[in-house]
Amino acid sequence: MINQTYNLAMKTMDSYPSTQKPKLKSYLRSKLELSSPEANGLVNEYRAIKDACYKLATEVFSKELSGSLFETEIFSQYPRLEKGLKADWVNESMMAQFR
Repeated sequence: MINQTYNLAMKTMDSYPSTQKPKLKSYLRSKLELSSPEANGLVNEYRAIKDACYKLATEVFSKELSGSLFETEIFSQYPRLEKGLKADWVNESMMAQFR
């Protein structure tokens, strides 16, 4: 899958209000007309990235945090993910710590 489709899938899932795997998978399949295995793989990656962002934000919240830590700890494993999504998810993860 090319990077553009990959990032479109990530943005599509990010716009959906639920993070439950079956709902995300169904939504992604209907929006992008993907096969079940394709959608399943993308949903698994999306959830892994988001979970890792929240976990890292929680671990380092009391310390000075830089986006480069997210890059080395999480995003280096997902090289196809575009920069804008990375920044959005770092900010979202950090803001969740205030709630």
